[in-house]
Amino acid sequence: MKNLDQIKIEKLQIRVIESAYMMKLRAKEMKPKIISEKGEFGISSVIGIAIGLIVAAFILIPGIQTFASKIISDMQLWWTNSISTQIFPN
Repeated sequence: MKNLDQIKIEKLQIRVIESAYMMKLRAKEMKPKIISEKGEFGISSVIGIAIGLIVAAFILIPGIQTFASKIISDMQLWWTNSISTQIFPN
């Protein structure tokens, strides 16, 4: 049975994949529109890309922080319980 952290991480991964896929689709749709006849970027394209990056950051950062703290705490337990007691006994 999966614990709550694993479920949250899986949901976060799904959201990230969906966001990346949607950004890729939007980029394909906007590609002909991005560069005008003069070769300049459209301001709406730049704003759209910035909004996509901001939304992705709000989705990713909390999940990465939780994931990283879990890894650090597990590594501390591993070091304390196995490495320091077996390899470096007092």
